Amino acid sequence: MELDLYRVTRKWKAIKKTYKVSTIILIELILLLIYGAGVVSKGSVSYFFDQGKLFRQTEQGEIFANRISEENAENERELRTTGVSLERGIYEVSIQYRATNGGTAEIFGQTVDARSIWADRVGLSPEKTKSTFQVWINDRTDGAGVLFRLTNGGELEIDSVRIKTAWNSQLYLVVCFLLKLLLLDAFLFTVMYREELQKHSVCIIGILGITFLCSVGLFNRYMITAHDTIFHMNRIEGLKDGILSGAFPVKIQPTWNNGWGYAVSTLYGDLLFLFPAFMRIIGFTIQTTWKTFFVLINLATALSSFYAFYRMGRDKYKALFATLIYCTGLYRLICMYTRSAVGEAGVMIFLPLVILGFWYAFGEEPWQEGYGTKLIAPVIGFTGMIQTHILTCEMAAFFIIALCVWMIRKVMCRKTFLYLLKIAVFTLLINLWFLVPLFRYLKEDLIISMKAEMEETFQMWGLSVTELFTTTASNAYSFTFDDNVSLAFKCTLTVGLALWGCAVLTLILLWNKRVKKGRAATICLSFGLVSAWLTTNLFPYDYINKYLPALAGILAKIQFPYRFLGLTCTFFCLAVFFALKEVNPAKLKKYLIPAVMLLSAVAVYQGMDYQYQFLYGGACETRYGTGNLDTTGVMTGEYLYLYSSTEVTKWDQNVTGEGVEISGVYKKYLKTDVTCSAVWEGAYIEVPTFYYPGYVAVDDAGKKYTLERSGNNNRIRVELPEDFAGTIHISYQEPVYFRICEIISLLAFMGLLLHKEIEEQMKMLRGTKRENGNGCE
Repeated sequence: MELDLYRVTRKWKAIKKTYKVSTIILIELILLLIYGAGVVSKGSVSYFFDQGKLFRQTEQGEIFANRISEENAENERELRTTGVSLERGIYEVSIQYRATNGGTAEIFGQTVDARSIWADRVGLSPEKTKSTFQVWINDRTDGAGVLFRLTNGGELEIDSVRIKTAWNSQLYLVVCFLLKLLLLDAFLFTVMYREELQKHSVCIIGILGITFLCSVGLFNRYMITAHDTIFHMNRIEGLKDGILSGAFPVKIQPTWNNGWGYAVSTLYGDLLFLFPAFMRIIGFTIQTTWKTFFVLINLATALSSFYAFYRMGRDKYKALFATLIYCTGLYRLICMYTRSAVGEAGVMIFLPLVILGFWYAFGEEPWQEGYGTKLIAPVIGFTGMIQTHILTCEMAAFFIIALCVWMIRKVMCRKTFLYLLKIAVFTLLINLWFLVPLFRYLKEDLIISMKAEMEETFQMWGLSVTELFTTTASNAYSFTFDDNVSLAFKCTLTVGLALWGCAVLTLILLWNKRVKKGRAATICLSFGLVSAWLTTNLFPYDYINKYLPALAGILAKIQFPYRFLGLTCTFFCLAVFFALKEVNPAKLKKYLIPAVMLLSAVAVYQGMDYQYQFLYGGACETRYGTGNLDTTGVMTGEYLYLYSSTEVTKWDQNVTGEGVEISGVYKKYLKTDVTCSAVWEGAYIEVPTFYYPGYVAVDDAGKKYTLERSGNNNRIRVELPEDFAGTIHISYQEPVYFRICEIISLLAFMGLLLHKEIEEQMKMLRGTKRENGNGCE
């Protein structure tokens, strides 16, 4: 009777909670609809300012003018538009101008406080005649307009200015309101389901705490400028514009190189960049997007590593300790803050899942129930590696081969071999849509394809032993490859004191035979020490280059030896985890608990100390829109053809040709329409777009024309017949076999999600056939 009453009470409480949740959701939907209707009802605005609505301040007062020059007095070298009232939202400012040496444009208005307007001061380059930037109005602003200043002397003439509501302004406002509702939901649901959440409070607080610890350097009003920041910002913007152009998956990003395009999506996986790209489509500022992106990388790393460690050890406290050590590894934080190496930082989300896959294969026994069926986590791990950082795949391959050789007896076990084979096949098929275009493009004469030999200075690029054992991070920002330079001028590159402490603790436990099953810890510690050696200038890269040029060519793709530090961090963390997992805590409780607490304290301190060292010593900026984003920031330009110049793209935006009369040009994203007529035989046109395989040229009737790579900065050239007159449509179209690969990958992904159900059905089918066969006999 008491049991029935208890069940009824619990069921009644569950019904009441469900009713409350449904009521809250219904109220919020109604509020969202009302707010959205209010936003839509306000409509869009567009203000146009020509020469009669621009004025200059003089000693005699304001005069109408649209031109300033160095001949004007210093306090008179400014132009302003007349003021208008702007409601909350996003606005697009378009400027037509002419400048001899350049100038700047910025928004002004009667603001409530410093956060009322988010906008950049945009440079007006003399190479261009049009500039567009976005403005975020957070409070109703009266008297808003555009202010122009002259820089570097010369002359600045403004032809026209337009301020209009951005196409995604309403979407942005509605999503911001929705996020506020979700934040309220998080609080309400925490209160309502506090009893259920208390059961997992240690894990939740631990993961969120580790995420906050690794993200504390992001919670300020500006952003840190790091080594690769501009490159990865361009990747986000390029992916955003590629999606807006209608391409999916994106292969050629249109924004790069002032609209000439760049095949970064084909040769560098964009898996992690989809979320920030959609944030930018919604309308969030670059700064907000960038910081949110990094916080989510930290959260995802904490979640995936905790999941992997818990699945391997079934102990939440040891899993949290390993997660803390892993996430606060100095090299991971350096990749995020100093280097802005999103690929290397992002791939560390997936490395624990890859390790988990090998643990399932080698750490469990083939006779155990369910052996060989856990595919999702390892396939996600390998897919994440491929889609995030190909170079880490290459580095990890050396250790995967070594592991399989070490565990050769287990590998040759039929069930283990089939399990590893299934992981490999699913990984290959799911990533076929990315790998086939990748290898197709690598056949081209791209700069990345030409890197077949190791640089003579590769050995010198390794770290010194002094750097490898750095205990505290410096606030140095730059990195130099000079042979003999003070560490005062080099950014910190190390795994950190906490991870070295983990390696020492593992070694002590193994040496004193305190670990019951020490094979896993031994392997990881050995691999960690080898990978640490690979990062240094003591590893014999010069001899490998001299006597094993084929291997040297593979290693040269890694670019910098210090990149092995990411694997070093992973292996040292795994080593101490496996050691603690197999040690007898009762016998060593007196020593282990203080050691673990000390290492945790060191990890927390070094993570915080590094971020603040960098905050107080690094470069910072505020960046809201793309007005000042240099789209030619291609780093070494690896994905361009040889002898391509990005500088040319800054001023060359014209369609040219030979033997042709051009009467009209329309260009948007990667699509260019050219209306022209051929004057004589051998006529052709050249468009300001970098050539890549996949571009096609057709006329209005759908007839294809010869399209090839021009010797003029590797741009697109289209051959025209002598009698041609009409419009040529040039665009990027994926080859049919690319689309087939995408379908195969989609089917493989669905098969992965349903693999357990499929295997169960096959077992039942085999069982039924066996029974029918026995009956016939």
